[in-house]
Formats: sequence, C-alpha cells, structure tokens
Amino acid sequence: MEGYVAEKAALEEVLQQKETQTERLVEELEGLRVQLQELSEEHTLLLRQRDAIAGGLGEPEKELLREAERLAQEKLDVQRQAEKDRGGLLSRLKLLESELEEQESSRQEQEERRRAHTEDLQQHIQALERQLKHHRQFMDEQAVEREHERDEFQQEIKKLEAQLRHPNKPSAGGDCRGQKIEDLVLQVETLQAAIKEKMEDYNSLLLTKEQYQRDLAEQNEEIDKMAGRIRELEQALLNTSESSRALGQLEQELEKARKTEQELLQDKEALQQQQYSSRLQISALQSKLDEARHRFPESTAEQALKEQLEAVQQTLLNKEKEAEVLAEQLEQVQRDLAVKAEEVLQLHLQLTVLTEQNSICVSQLQNEISSLKETVSELQRRGGGEGDDPASVLQLPLALLEEKNQEIDHLNEQILHLQQEVDVSNDDKAVEEVQAEVEELRSQVERLLGDQARLRQDKEEEVEQLHEVIHKLQEELAQLGPNRHEVSDSQEHSPQPHSFWPPHGQEESLCQELSLQSSRERLDELRAQLDLASGEKEALERLLHTQETTYRGQVEALGQSLAEEKRRLLRLEEEGGALRADLSQREAELERLSSRVRELEDEAGKSDGRLREAELQRDRALADLGKEAELEEELLALKEEKAQLEQQMEVLLSVKEEKAQLEQQMEVLLSVKEEKAQLEQQVEELQQVNEERSAAADAQRAALAEQEAKIENLETVKQELFQERQALRQREGRLQEEIERLKQEVTSNSYHIQELNSQLEEKVSRHAEAQKEVLTCAEETLAKAEGALREKEEQLSQLRAEHEALRAELAAVKEGLSSSTERAEKLLEEGQTKDKALANLEVHNQRLKTELRGLQEDLALQEEEVAYQQRELADLRERYSLRGPAHSSAHSHSHCPAPPAAPCAAGRRTASCRCCPTSAPRPRPRSCASWTAARSRRRCSTPRASELSGLHNSSLDLHIKGSPVGRASSQPPELLSPELEPPSSCSPDSVAASGSLSALDSLDAQKVNDFEQLGLTPSASPGCSTSTLSAQEWVSDGYGSNVSSELGTRLNVELAATERLDANFLEYLRNRDMDLTNNTDSAADSEGPSLELLSPELQVLLKRVYQEGCRVLALSHRPAPDARPRPGRQRSEPCRKRSSPSGSCSARWPTSISRWTAGTRTGAGSCCGRCAACLTARGSPCAPSSRPC
Repeated sequence: MEGYVAEKAALEEVLQQKETQTERLVEELEGLRVQLQELSEEHTLLLRQRDAIAGGLGEPEKELLREAERLAQEKLDVQRQAEKDRGGLLSRLKLLESELEEQESSRQEQEERRRAHTEDLQQHIQALERQLKHHRQFMDEQAVEREHERDEFQQEIKKLEAQLRHPNKPSAGGDCRGQKIEDLVLQVETLQAAIKEKMEDYNSLLLTKEQYQRDLAEQNEEIDKMAGRIRELEQALLNTSESSRALGQLEQELEKARKTEQELLQDKEALQQQQYSSRLQISALQSKLDEARHRFPESTAEQALKEQLEAVQQTLLNKEKEAEVLAEQLEQVQRDLAVKAEEVLQLHLQLTVLTEQNSICVSQLQNEISSLKETVSELQRRGGGEGDDPASVLQLPLALLEEKNQEIDHLNEQILHLQQEVDVSNDDKAVEEVQAEVEELRSQVERLLGDQARLRQDKEEEVEQLHEVIHKLQEELAQLGPNRHEVSDSQEHSPQPHSFWPPHGQEESLCQELSLQSSRERLDELRAQLDLASGEKEALERLLHTQETTYRGQVEALGQSLAEEKRRLLRLEEEGGALRADLSQREAELERLSSRVRELEDEAGKSDGRLREAELQRDRALADLGKEAELEEELLALKEEKAQLEQQMEVLLSVKEEKAQLEQQMEVLLSVKEEKAQLEQQVEELQQVNEERSAAADAQRAALAEQEAKIENLETVKQELFQERQALRQREGRLQEEIERLKQEVTSNSYHIQELNSQLEEKVSRHAEAQKEVLTCAEETLAKAEGALREKEEQLSQLRAEHEALRAELAAVKEGLSSSTERAEKLLEEGQTKDKALANLEVHNQRLKTELRGLQEDLALQEEEVAYQQRELADLRERYSLRGPAHSSAHSHSHCPAPPAAPCAAGRRTASCRCCPTSAPRPRPRSCASWTAARSRRRCSTPRASELSGLHNSSLDLHIKGSPVGRASSQPPELLSPELEPPSSCSPDSVAASGSLSALDSLDAQKVNDFEQLGLTPSASPGCSTSTLSAQEWVSDGYGSNVSSELGTRLNVELAATERLDANFLEYLRNRDMDLTNNTDSAADSEGPSLELLSPELQVLLKRVYQEGCRVLALSHRPAPDARPRPGRQRSEPCRKRSSPSGSCSARWPTSISRWTAGTRTGAGSCCGRCAACLTARGSPCAPSSRPC
C-alpha cells in the first residue's frame, strides 16, 4: 500500500509538472506569435529585395539564390526541431528526476527492511543458541544423575555380594537362614535386572543425546549458511544500485547537453546569418560582374572582380570549417557509440553472471531447506517413537522444534522474497531492451555514416562548382589586359577616338599591367584568406559534431525512458497478478470461514437445545435425589461445552473482523486497478510522444546529413591549401622547441641559483642558531652550578654528576645533530657536511673525555699542593710576623721605585708581567715551581689544554654573568683575606686599617640582598688591555679632575654595592684557609680559540679547575700584611699585562669604569689595587670594585 501511495503521489507530481509545462508553453506560444509576425514582415521585405536583385541576374545567380533560400528553410526547420527536442528533453528530464527520487526512496525502504530482517535473524540465532546451551546443560545434569544412580546401585550390589560371601553367625533356625538367603538372591537378581535396564536406558539416552547434539550442530551450521546466503543476496541487490548511479551520470550528461545545445543554437544562428549575408554579397557581386561584361571595362571592374573573389573564397572557407566541424562530430559520435556498446556488453555480462549466481544460490538454499525439513521430520519421528520409553524426559521439547521449523519457514520466505527482488532487478527483458537500443543505435550510426558519405559527395560537387566559378573569374581578369591593348591599338588607327578610351594608349597599357600585378597580389592575399577560412571551417565542423552528440544523447535518453516505462509496466502487471492471487486466496478463505461460521452456528443451536434438555433433566432430577451426582456431572460437561461455544463465538467475531479487513483490501485493490488503468494511458501517451520525438530526430538527422555532405565536399580543397602550411608549421614547431629548450635551461639555472642561495642562507641561520643555543645552554648550566660552589667538600661527587650530565648532553647534541641531518637530507651537499661534522664531534667528545680524566688527575695533584702550600703559609706567616715593618722598609729601599713583579695568571709564568721597565722579578717558591711543572706535564699529555683554557670573550662573559664563581672571583681580595684590612674612606690618605672580617660580619641582611640583586655585566676587551684604576685613587689623584661629580657619585654607589659580600661564603673560605686574589679571572679573560664546540658543562668544569689553580698560586704569593704604599706616580702605574698561552691578554672591569677608561687610557694608567705590586707599593688595598690585572 505504501508503494502504491508513493507512486500515486509521484504521478500527481508529474501531472502538476505537465500543467506547469503547458502553461509555460502557452506563454512561449504567445511570444512566438509575436516573433512570427515580425519575421513575416522581415520575410516580405527580404522577398522584395530578392526579387529586385534577381531581376537582372543570370541562371547561375538565380541558382545560388535558390540554394540560399533552401538553406534558410533548412535552418528554420532545424531551429524548430531543436526547440521541440529541447522542450521534450526538459520534460523528460523532470520525469527522470522524479523517478530517480522514487527509486532512491524505495531502495532506502528495502535496505531498512533487509536490516530489520537481518536483525531478527540474529536475534533468533541468539535465542536458539541460548536454548541449545540450556538443553546441553540439562542433558549433562541428567547424565550426572544417572552416573550417581549407577554408582549407588553398584555399591548396593557390592554390599549384597559381601553379605552373601560373609554371612552372619548361624542362627538357631536353619530354615529361616535359607529363606533369607533365597530372598537375598532374589533381590540381587532383581537389582541386577534393574541395573541392566537402567544401563540400557542410559546408553540409549547417551546415544540420543549425541544424535540430538549432532543434529543441532548441523542445524546451526545450516542456519549460518543460510544467513551467509542472505547476505550475499543483499550484496547482489546493493550491486544493482549502480544503475541508479548510472542514471545520475546520465542526468548530468543531459544537463551538459542542454548547455551545449543552447551554445550551438546561438552559434548556428550567427553562422546562418553570416552565410545568408555572404550569399547576398555573392549574388550582388555576380550581378555587378554581369554588368561589367556588357559594358566596357573600367577601373571599377577589377575592384568588383576582386570583391567577388573574396566573397567566393570566404564562402569556401566557411564551408570548409563547417565540414571539419561535422567530421569531428561524426568521429565523436562513433567513439561514443563504441563506448556505449562496450558498456552495454559489460552490463549484459554482469547481469548474466548475477542471474546465474542467484539461481545457484536459490537452488542450494532450496536443497538445504529440503534437507532441513527431512532432518526435522526425522527428529519428529524419533521424538514421537521415543515418547513411550523411559528416556522421554531427556528429549528436546517440541517447542524448540517448532521454533526451528518456524525459523526455517521464515528463512525460506526471505529467500523467496530476495529471489523475487533479484529477478525484478535483473530482468531479462530489460537486457533485451538494452540490446535492442544498442542495435538501434548501431543502425543509426550506419545511417549517419551513409549520410556523411552523401554529404561528402555533395560537398565535392559544390567545391568543383566554386572552383569553376573562380577559374572563370580568373580567365576574365586575364582577358581584360589583351582587350585593353587591342582597344588602344584600334584607337591609334581610327580617326575618331572612342569616348571610353583614354587619349594615350601606351600609358593605359602600363596601367593595365600594373593593375594585373596588383590583381595577382590580391590573389595571393585571397589564398591566405582561404587558409584562415579553413580554420573557421573546422570550428563549424566542431559545432555540428556537438549538435550531433546532443541529439544522440537525447535519443538515448528517450530510449532509456521508454525502457524504464516498460519495466514499470511489467512491475505493475506482476503486482496486479500477485494482488489477484491474493484476492483469490482471500475469497477462498472467506468462503471457508463462512462455512465454518455456519457450522459453528449449527453447533451453537444444538448446544442450546442440549442446555434446554439439561435444564429439563435437572428439574426432573430434583425430584429424584439419587441421580444428583450424575446430573452434576452432566451440568459440568454442559458448562464446558458452553465455554467452548463461547470461544467459538469469539473466533467467529475475529473471522468477521478479518472479513471486514478483506473487504477494505478489495476496495484498495479496485483503486489500484483504476490507477493502473491511468498509468497505462499515460504510458501510451508517453509512447506516442516518444514516437513523435523519434520522427523529429530522424528529420533532424537527415538535415544534419545534408549539411555534412556539403561540408565534406570542401575537405579536398582544405587538404590542398594545408600542404603549404604544414612546412611553415613544422619550421615554427622546431623554432618553438628550441625556444622552449632555452627557456627550460634558463629556468633550471635560475632555480639552481635560488636553491644555492637558500642553502647558503639556511646554513648561516642555522650556524647563528647553534651559537645562540650554545650560549643559552651555557647560561643555564652556570645557573645550575651555584650549589656546587657552595659545597666544596662534595666537589668530586658533583664533578661525577656533571660528567654524567655531560654525557647526557652529548647524547642530546647527537640527537639534535641527527634531527638536523634528517631535515638536511633534502639537500645533498648540506647533508654530507652535517655527517662529517657529526663524526668530528664524536671524535672531539672522545678527546674531551681523555682531557677530563687528565683534569681530574690535575685536581688531585692540586689538592696535594694546596695542603703543602697551607703548611708553607703557616711558616711564612710566622716569619712575616717576626720580621715586621723593618723588613718591608728594607725591601722597599733595596729595589727601584717600581713595585716588584707579581704573577698575573696562575700557571702562566712563561711571560713576565712588569709594572715598569726597571722592575726585577720576585723569586718563586718551591711549591709554585712544582705546580708549574705539573701544568707543563698536563700540557704535554693533553695538547688541547691550552686551547681549552683560553675561552672566547663573548661566550665567557655570558658564562660568568650571574654565576657565583664570577661574583666570588670579582670581589676585592681585601674582603676575602684574613690578613688585609679594607680602607675606611675613598681617599688615599686614609690608609689605617679599620678592622678585619668583623666589619663584614656586621653587614645587615638588606645589604646582602641588595648585593644579590645587583647585576654587574663585565665588558671584555678583544685584545690585550690593562686593568682600570681603583675608584678611590681615581677620585683622589689628579687624573680624574676632568670628570663631573655626578659620574663620581655614581661610581661610589656601584663601589659600595660591590663591597656587599656574603658573610657565609667568606667564613667558609676563612675556615678552609683560602683566599681570593687578583689572579682568579685572568685565564678566563684571555683570548683563545672559540669553544663553541665544547659543551657548557665541560667549560664550567675547566674554569673551576683553573680558578682553583689560581687560588693556589695566590695563596703561595700573598704579600706581607705590613706593606706600605708608594707615593706619587708609582701608585698609578699600570699593571703589567698578563700573558696567556695564546699570547693575548684581557681585562675585566665594571661597565661604568670601562666607559671612563675608554677616554682616559691614553692619559695615564690605572691600577686594580689587588695585585701584589699594588699591595706592596701602597700597603693597603685599592677600591673593592677594581678588577684583577
């Protein structure tokens, strides 16, 4: 019913569409009437013009005019046919769209139904599995019970046998004993017989159980197979949905065909207008030529002939173009037909394969169903036969078998339904219709080929006629020259000159020759124009080809629509037959039910009579009390019969309801029959419309064939004219190839240059990024090293941890390098360089490991030397305390005015540092000699130690910035040494000591926090430089007079901030008997090779080792506590330059002082106040903000 309702709705939609189409057609008809009036007026005007033109024309001109009229009439016919086909195609397209929507909705409904069926089947299968599991469990339980019973029987038998073998004590009565024995023997025999029976029953039960299990397993397998078949059939139905996709593609092609049809109509109109105008021009030129023949030729005759030639050549070119377009269209049509034929063959093969597969599947399913039915019948027979034996308790319930049978019937119904759907979808009639359509298309192609051949012949004839006309015109042009010569000669001999001839004959002949030359040039130009016209001819051929394809697509669409309508009719007929069969069945059921109702009514009447008789008997029985029991039984029986009758009445009511439903269905069937009659009428109308369209298409094909024949006649001329163009095209092609090759070379070179530039830029950017990453990593590692400096006792363990961190960092570096190499694989050269760099880094890491081991050994040696030097320091302190100030004064007067030399860098005694040229070197202690010997041994063992000791200034400043190492080493030595005292003021006159470390311990926490928050950024000098002057001295001496007081106050603030040191750190150094001197950072500031390849952890480790050596040397060369400063100029002498292994020297100072020294370095030197020379010269340290020399 739902399908019929949907079809009815679709038909109503189609009717509405047809009504809208009729309304639109009425509107178009009104517009066409107006156009017809306008065109009729134009036609009358054109007829008058034609009559006026044709009045003075000859036979060939009149023939040309007739041909023009014929072509115009053909044009009008073609336009009418195209419009008619367009309207029909539009209506057909709408019908197809509506049918497609209906098919999609029906397919969706079918898919939903199939899904529901599959879900039901799965639920049934799951229920059967549960039942099977339950039955198996029940069988297992029964088997276990039987085994228990058997064991009990065996135990009883054993007991009885034991009693028989071991009788009790003899009693008094022998007869009683014998009777007991006989009784026991009888009991044993009966028990054995019962055991045998039970055993037999048990064995039979086991056999039946196994048989049922096998049967259930087979049934489950068959159910699974049937479900698989159902899935396969569903897949086959889904495959049929490809036809709907093909329909969608055809609709898209129809839309494209509409667009191309509109474009072709426009092009056709334009071309026909051009053709009509060209023909009018040809006729006018021919009339002028006839006039020129009848009179004496003048200068205008040549021009008229040229124009006429041009017009003829233009027409030839147009016709050639049209012929080319038509030829291309025919080729495209042939290719499309071949493709369609192949597709039809493939579809036919697929349909045959699907039908065979479906037939095989259906036969197999039928066989399986029959076998299942046989097995079910056998099981039922077995169940019926075994119902009497004692094992009937264990047999499968009848409900399970009934469910199995119902499921099998349900599956059979589904299989039949799917088979019907497959038969409907893969109908053989549809295949035959497709084959018939293919044959029709082939016949149409053959007919088109014949028309094409005929058109070629007509075209050749027309081209020959045009060639003849051109030849005649050329002959007339050639005859003009001699005629003029003859006229000039006759004019010379005649006494009376002709009015048309010029006075000078010779000049006229020269003019004629020049005109002939110009006419020849014009002929060459006309030939070139012929070449151009050939291109237009190709365009016309393409246009005709597209028209033909559109018409062919329309014909195919019409054929497909007819086939679909036929299929729909067949479906409706099949449905009508099925409905008729259902009606007949329902009628038979109604008759059967009516007979049953009558029988039940008769039985009800009989039962009423019985009830009445029973009531009478009851009344009679009241008198007879002895028959009360019988009467009560009869009353009960009558009540039961009454209940049965009531049930039968309910059945009758249900039957009546079913009868009413059947009557409703009959009414629905009648309405369906009426709709079917309407559909048949509509199909007949559609067939008539299709026949009319086919007739119109045939007429259009005939017109196209005539045009193609005309166009093919012009192909021969085209071939002759294109031979000359081919050579030029070949030459042009060669030149273009060379140009393209050169362009490709230029582009490839430019691309290669761009790639090289990009590679260079990437290299530079990556190098800069690597430097930045190394610097940032160095800063992070320096921040991490703060804890290691505060705990000197755990330095070896921290060094090991740093060594492990170094390994991890090396692994990270390797991973980064590997990732960079992966990114650089795209560029071959850069990848190779990265691989080489990776190998070099691995070798370098191995070297660094060896150097690290050597440094650890040096550290052990340094610790031993520190212990030895501490002992020496104790001795030296005792000696200095005994000598006192006399020793210092004698020491100062025994040397030159310059202070003595002091070591400027730990472990770098090779270069002598002097304050003035006259200073003499101080003798070195034994401990320093031993330490330098150890350093020389380490240099011999590790040749790269000197390179690693000298760090680059830019990278080392970042390493030292913010580090506690840098902060500790940059503090003045007077704050760290227990023997030295800080000055009480900034002037050089205040030399007296104000206290030792107790003054520093009294600093409050706020000053310590200020010191920690203060960040001094040292500036490194790239070359060899001198240390700055102490701030107190600089303010007090005469060299700072040119600087403003504001700068001095700012320096005082910075110097006061630098005096705030951590008391805990100083206390730790005091407890360790260590002192920070001015030589701590000398090696770190020396210019050396770039350490960008080294990891930050290794740099920190090397710096620590070096600083420890510097501290050892400072402790070994600390000056006496009672030294006096030297007055005057000696205090401001520059400190000696420090020498490094690389031969360079560097100094570090605060930013403010470095800015000042940049302007005053040439005027006078400065002193740090922390070296041994300054301490011995002044007797007190300089400002605490000064840096070591």
